[in-house]
Amino acid sequence: MEPELSQFSQTRESHLLLVMLIGGGLTGVCVMIHAVGTTMLLQWLPKFADRIMVRFPVVGGMASLLVVSSVLLCLHFLELTIWALAYLWLTPIQEIPDFETALYFSGSTYTTVGYGDITLNHAWRLLTSIEAMDGMLLLGWSTALLYASMSQIHHKLEDYRQRTEDAV
Repeated sequence: MEPELSQFSQTRESHLLLVMLIGGGLTGVCVMIHAVGTTMLLQWLPKFADRIMVRFPVVGGMASLLVVSSVLLCLHFLELTIWALAYLWLTPIQEIPDFETALYFSGSTYTTVGYGDITLNHAWRLLTSIEAMDGMLLLGWSTALLYASMSQIHHKLEDYRQRTEDAV
């Protein structure tokens, strides 16, 4: 009886390691996507903001924030889609039967809403915790970037206001 328990324990431990490696790999991919996307955004935004805010300061500031928000939302959607594809590929068909269900489940997990109407079996449930941590990390990153963008645009508007007051 004891060899069977030992074998079972080794199988569970190796599966746990596999789940952690998969979760770590998916998190790494999502962090890389976020890093590339936000770096490109940070390189492009000052040029865009300077160009448009010269003519239309307030509208240019709002347009800049709209672009930043839109790009960040697209990045998050891409990242949770990657997780959804992993769930679709890894989990039993009765738990995640189609892409729409996988996307819904991934979205509620990534954002840590976690409705609980869909749950994964014992073998894969740790993956959801890893996705939730990934989502919190990347959503926090985006919040910081959006705040920094708003601050930068605010300073540009203040500079514009000061120049127009000095000109009068």
